[in-house]
Amino acid sequence: MRRLALSLLSSPLIALAVAAPAVAAPGGGLDHARARLMDDLAHLRFEALGNPVTRWDHLPPVHAPEAEPHKQLVVLVRFSDLGFERYQGDQAQDQKLAAWYQDKLFDPRYEKPNTLSHYYHRQSLGTYHLQGHVLPPVTLSKTRADYGRSYRQMGGDWRNDKDPEGLVEEALTLVAQANPGLDWASFDRWDPQDFDGDGILNEPDGYLDHLVLVYAGNGQSSCHGLYGLQRKLDPNADMDVLKTLDPRELECVDRLWPHRFKIQKREDQGPVVEGRMHVRGGMQIRPGLWSLDYNMQSEYTEPSTFIHEFGHSIGLPDIYARTSNNSTGGWEVMSATSSPVAQNMSAWSRIQLGWLNPRVVLPPAFGGQKVQSVYLRRLDEALDAVPTAHRKRAAGLHRAALVALPPKRQQVKLATPPQGQQGLYSGQGNHLSQTAALRLDLSKAQQGQPIALSFDAWWQIEAGWDFAYVEVRAGDAWERIQTSDKRFMPAKHGHDGKHTLPGFTGLSGDLDGDGKNESAQGCDPSEKIAHGEDKAGQKESPCKAATWVRPSFDLSPYAGRTVTVRIRYFTDMAAVEPGILIDDLKVTQGDTVLFADDFEGERRPRAWQLDGWTPSAGEHTLLVPHYYVLEFRDPYAEGSYDNGLGDQGYRFFWDVKLGRLRALRVRPRPGVLAWYFDGAYAWSENDPATNGPGRGSLLALDAWPNETPIPGLEDMARGQFEAFDTHYDVKAEADQKTLQAAFRETVCAVRNPDYRPVDLDAEALGGACPQDTAFIDTLTVDGKQLVFGYELVNRFLPGPEREKRDGVSELYDYKTAPKKPAFWRLRDRSLRYLH
Repeated sequence: MRRLALSLLSSPLIALAVAAPAVAAPGGGLDHARARLMDDLAHLRFEALGNPVTRWDHLPPVHAPEAEPHKQLVVLVRFSDLGFERYQGDQAQDQKLAAWYQDKLFDPRYEKPNTLSHYYHRQSLGTYHLQGHVLPPVTLSKTRADYGRSYRQMGGDWRNDKDPEGLVEEALTLVAQANPGLDWASFDRWDPQDFDGDGILNEPDGYLDHLVLVYAGNGQSSCHGLYGLQRKLDPNADMDVLKTLDPRELECVDRLWPHRFKIQKREDQGPVVEGRMHVRGGMQIRPGLWSLDYNMQSEYTEPSTFIHEFGHSIGLPDIYARTSNNSTGGWEVMSATSSPVAQNMSAWSRIQLGWLNPRVVLPPAFGGQKVQSVYLRRLDEALDAVPTAHRKRAAGLHRAALVALPPKRQQVKLATPPQGQQGLYSGQGNHLSQTAALRLDLSKAQQGQPIALSFDAWWQIEAGWDFAYVEVRAGDAWERIQTSDKRFMPAKHGHDGKHTLPGFTGLSGDLDGDGKNESAQGCDPSEKIAHGEDKAGQKESPCKAATWVRPSFDLSPYAGRTVTVRIRYFTDMAAVEPGILIDDLKVTQGDTVLFADDFEGERRPRAWQLDGWTPSAGEHTLLVPHYYVLEFRDPYAEGSYDNGLGDQGYRFFWDVKLGRLRALRVRPRPGVLAWYFDGAYAWSENDPATNGPGRGSLLALDAWPNETPIPGLEDMARGQFEAFDTHYDVKAEADQKTLQAAFRETVCAVRNPDYRPVDLDAEALGGACPQDTAFIDTLTVDGKQLVFGYELVNRFLPGPEREKRDGVSELYDYKTAPKKPAFWRLRDRSLRYLH
């Protein structure tokens, strides 16, 4: 059981008495491993905390001196059918656009708040300097829908955009043509992977350091939730669902989703740096300079979101959950970014970037005291002069504390190998390209007779995004090959483009690529697969269970030669699945066995070259770190980036008992924020709806987990406040009718017609709205006109028109399903944000 006892002793400097967890002293065979892990954690050696089975996420320190700042390239792009709205019709639009973004995003003096330059200088305590250069727009050859329309390939999950990588490649080609004199070298000053192994990170590595593209029009993220598209483009729907969408929904689907990703092409190529090829793939811009990572934003994006997205450029993950909401709320810029001014980074993010040294608290069994005092200053206090900073630390004042917990055990369960005791396992994690390579001598194989490579395989891989490939090299280049029975690889293409061959993805046993393994015991093929928040509290469907299969590959074209065969497990930067486990591999020609390996009896099979793969009995027990991070936050401190957290928008709701419209506004109090980091999960695994309640990579502790009381809904409340188990139960027929009426009254008061539900007619809504305009259009608070949040971000560009309005939201929601009445509910995301 984990316990963290905090006693608040004084203010404004916060003194905490931390009762460290009491545990038995380490002993037995785990003694050395536990002690070493705790020592690495105490000294912030995060790169040393991993293991061969699961990739450990960590970052190199990110620093840039003022004399050689990192420089971001900003490329503005318009589509063949859609141009920029700002300065529309102005003959000097291109120049004015570039100047507007240059002013809003960068500041050469690091003094202008809410620019990327000022924000990252402040968060890094003066150790990271960022500038940028905005280029005039280029015009793409295709329509927005050609790049942006959501699609789902056979054997894969839905993708928000059809061809964003093609957009990036075309835009960079146009930029290079239009700017022959551009100082490209100034955009390559960072070697984050230390390609040459010299320990110097602030040097060129042949790749653009930071690239962001700003496209004309709005983004899909600004309308996806409005139309509930996550309910329509779900794992049970194919491409035909697009034909059923309302024109407004289809316009939303055609937009690009703001995101960060990579140009996943030419993986065996790269720039030549100091006489060596830096092989990471991407696209060549000019000799010696390639592009790989990129960010993409719409012209409706606030500078605060640019700040969030740049966090990805230096390696930070999203802290929010991807398929639901994990209650990290607004306490981290990499979570729900506040607008128009970004909030602070958490202490955890700063520690990962090397910008903050916390006070480390160890358990008694590992050298710490039973009760230890920690004095916290405000996390974002202004940068001190070096002597002052040293004096404060010497006096015991810290911006954050890391409370290390004794290592925990993580069980990684795969599948029992069908032959013998063990097989060969790919490992799991983000950013993988792990290989198991075997040199095969086929020189004595008879010409003209089939040669087959086969093995038992079990896999569970992110469908359509991550793949396990079988590749052969007879000369200098690797050649991807497919199974003889194409049903084992139902995806249309691999991760690196529509004209490439696929690999294993999704579930082994799913032979039609619909996301269900119809051969799994207990699977009902007609069953709808739960996704997102619907998965919470439900048992996993039997159709989502992988089963062992035995695919075969034709090696006949390589008869008479010596070749290298490898199995390569590729994963992108998001979502982690177990990977692939193989067993009983054979190469045969007729009845003749040319090679066989059952992977028994050896810790590392001698015939193989393993990079990331490991022998596996189908289950692994690992030691992983976990810890708390404590920080003091004050949304009302003068000049704090957290000020926006103290000025949250109104949440409107119809009080069903009083019969009137009401609004809820929450103002968080200053105090200690506690985060719990769990090393059993990858950074991208931060979704309790998937992992289970309270389970994720980085979650905020909730000091008051009771549900927020909503006036008028007392009869639907369940549980006891004293037991911290309160919740709402709205399933009863009478409650559904009450919520339907409350939803209608709220929507009619808050939303203008263009933003009302498109999948609810007047009958389903309970009657048409009596007025054509929203009631809140007549309301002004603190000098700002109130407007529905989705209308604010879709109708008004960042700037004066948006700044004189305040976006609001609602506390009621609904869900629809084919041939079923709407289910009326509370807006879970809005309520969870309050925890």
